[in-house]
Amino acid sequence: MKIRLGGVMAGKAAQKLGINITTVAASELYESLQRGVIDGGEFSTPCSDDSLKLQEVAKYWCSPAWYQSGGVNGVMINKDAWNKLPEEYQNAIQMAAEICTSEQLSRYLWMDFDSTKKMLEEDGCVVTKMNQDDWNTIRETCRQVYEEEAAKNENFNMVYKALCRITVNMPIPTAQCSVTTAGASTTMNPKSDRQSVPCSLLRARSLRR
Repeated sequence: MKIRLGGVMAGKAAQKLGINITTVAASELYESLQRGVIDGGEFSTPCSDDSLKLQEVAKYWCSPAWYQSGGVNGVMINKDAWNKLPEEYQNAIQMAAEICTSEQLSRYLWMDFDSTKKMLEEDGCVVTKMNQDDWNTIRETCRQVYEEEAAKNENFNMVYKALCRITVNMPIPTAQCSVTTAGASTTMNPKSDRQSVPCSLLRARSLRR
């Protein structure tokens, strides 16, 4: 299958999994799906997908979204410059950053739930889920790709090790299933009652393998 994915590391993992990664600009994604140039493609969150009307040419949403790149919702400041600031300035910047991040994430949450509800109830989209064996294979493949990159990229290694320390006590991810809550699509871990935000799910033209 020919798939459009975003993110360098996701692309490397996908290639190891035997997926044919095809480069397609966001502006060409709709037409590429419509004409069958690609079999599936990932763009962004539900409200972003809706802005391109991808549900018109790709009715199937494939869950979970293991390939989604992380966004930076914050302010980056040189550490030496930060330490030179008066404490009241540091507090003001910290507070402003937290308020802006909360406002942005809340806005996207609302728009994503609203778009997901529309896609499921009005546009006829179908959410599928992968089985646990496939999810385990993907997870292990991603781990191999990350460790290979960490071995040759000092900056990547620094971030990767930091994330590993943070997540060491987190439960091993399991394949997520789609549920509908309050009229909006979310994903839920079968072993947990905690729901996650609608994320960047892969859109496919059909269910053929």
